[in-house]
Amino acid sequence: MSRSSVFILTSLLISSSALAQEDLKQQIFEKVFGNAVILSPEMVQQVNEGEAGKRHYVDKDGDGIPEEVWFIDTALRHPEEMRPVLVRAIDEDGDLREGLQPDLDSDLYVADWKADGTVDAVLDYTDVDGDNDLDEMGSYFWDKGGSWLERPSVRVWWGRDEGDDNLLWYDVGYTYSQPLCQYRTHFGGAETFVNFGIGLEDKVWTPFFENPFLFYDHDFDNVTEEVLRLSGIDYRIDYLRHSFDADHDGTWDNPRDFDCSLSAHAPENLTFDESEAEHITLRGIPTGPFTRYRTAPEIVKGVVWKDMLLTWD
Repeated sequence: MSRSSVFILTSLLISSSALAQEDLKQQIFEKVFGNAVILSPEMVQQVNEGEAGKRHYVDKDGDGIPEEVWFIDTALRHPEEMRPVLVRAIDEDGDLREGLQPDLDSDLYVADWKADGTVDAVLDYTDVDGDNDLDEMGSYFWDKGGSWLERPSVRVWWGRDEGDDNLLWYDVGYTYSQPLCQYRTHFGGAETFVNFGIGLEDKVWTPFFENPFLFYDHDFDNVTEEVLRLSGIDYRIDYLRHSFDADHDGTWDNPRDFDCSLSAHAPENLTFDESEAEHITLRGIPTGPFTRYRTAPEIVKGVVWKDMLLTWD
């Protein structure tokens, strides 16, 4: 076989594999979000041909109240490699009006990087108690598979505002990037976040890696004094990180002033009980277990860790 033939065959195989990955990604996104992530080619064309930033409202039932709005997001925070960022914002609490912006309490944002008609990320904002502010959010994205969850999956960083300060995650391109978002995200006050993933054949969301990451505000000043991260998968605990603002000098301007930290490897087969577990539902699909916010500190106190490192600043 000639070199040119080998090159052509290799290119075809790579192209075929990439297409298969894109198809699988779309299937799993649809498994979670249904028709919300099926982007109408006509709307994609209309938005692409319109003025960047212009809002295109969609009133499906003709009652004069739009259910969704499409646009190219021109915000400067979005990286160039994602632009143009096409957004389909779906109103899930009935308060969108012509000429108004979608909000951050119960709306769903579907993001299409490069505006090519395929979904790349989804942000889901939820108002649980009906007071028109943010209580939970999920940042959903595609993962080809890694060390914790080997199968291809849609993953989500799911966060819950435990202290009702209505502040959660910052995003670029409607997803989380640690270098760009970490110090702009409100990892503070009283909060929970968990990492979940779901594959095409899965019936539940699998909790893994940061499972959970918990922030405690003991004096109710919206600045965290204690942070607890458990790493594992489902009921299994593999690692611990437990940090404290020991001299209590954290402020809004310097909210992560943790002076003391304990990092530990768990003993073999360490698990937590179902009585200590919480399960939630994400987009109608149940999750596996993660430790409850109030009981997690008590769980780790009784463990004899395999090894532990103390860091003091």
